[in-house]
Amino acid sequence: MTQSEKIFFLKIYAEDGVFYEGECRELIIPCVDGEKAFLPGHEDVVYALYNGLLRFQVPAKPENTEDRSMNAFTNAKPVWIEAVVGKGVACFLDNECTVLAEAVERPDEIDEKRAKAAYERAQEMMQKELSMREYRISQMAMARATARIRALARKERE
Repeated sequence: MTQSEKIFFLKIYAEDGVFYEGECRELIIPCVDGEKAFLPGHEDVVYALYNGLLRFQVPAKPENTEDRSMNAFTNAKPVWIEAVVGKGVACFLDNECTVLAEAVERPDEIDEKRAKAAYERAQEMMQKELSMREYRISQMAMARATARIRALARKERE
């Protein structure tokens, strides 16, 4: 397998713009029934995205760009990038993946106080007597707040 066969092209878009466009070695997305992973050559498929942590690995780049030897690429480590995503869709077609999400945030962009306040508001709403629609909206708000808090906790452990 050549180097180019070990990657696929990834595009991640949020409502407010482009989050990432480039090469990818592996992508893990949150879905209602668990996480789904994509590797180069994955079958064509569409998945519904759920609130949670999206992770993807970009190919290794040598630290010293002057060094063009194969050894420079062999020693370089691939990089994992994490983001908290809202509801959306992921489509893998012809070795290209497109992710469309309501929101995409890096863990270091999340305000911990706001995330905890959003969780508490959603928790309070769910304890009230609500219509089915309001209950679902509160569920989604709680899921998003939970994903953001988990991403912060994960970042702190590193």
